[in-house]
Amino acid sequence: MRFDGLLKHLAIAFGLALGIYIIAYWGIESRRYAKGPWEVRFEQSTNGNPVMVVNQPALKISDVKFEFQGAPMGTNALPQTVKFAQPRQWPYPAGFGEVIFEDLTFQPGTVTLVCYGNEIELIPRVMMVNRRQYVWKSGITMTLVPTNAPPPVDFKKLKKKE
Repeated sequence: MRFDGLLKHLAIAFGLALGIYIIAYWGIESRRYAKGPWEVRFEQSTNGNPVMVVNQPALKISDVKFEFQGAPMGTNALPQTVKFAQPRQWPYPAGFGEVIFEDLTFQPGTVTLVCYGNEIELIPRVMMVNRRQYVWKSGITMTLVPTNAPPPVDFKKLKKKE
């Protein structure tokens, strides 16, 4: 077998592998962002209670409200809208709550917030409120009361006992 024939076959194999890689990468990346992020608006209701409004247009989820009955508003400037498009190091504050987990690998992904002691998890299939599963229904309002639950555990601060 001639040496230049071997180079030709290697170049063709390399070109095919590179082409397949580029097409697969483009396809996966476009699929990751196709549905867009969760949009969460923190605002105040007409009776002065804090309200969290969840929207996700691609999943046809709109105006799902969580009203926190009798909770203090705090000092945050409202209304405030948070789009969970780019991953961040968690936990971090968002509106009058705290994001304790997010997985945005394929959007909209999963986002878990704690607001006034209530854990709210946004999952494309269902929503979890205080570890109970509910079906997404646009336009509903869930009334929650502040709890005296301890704040979420910061695993970074825990020291391994030896």
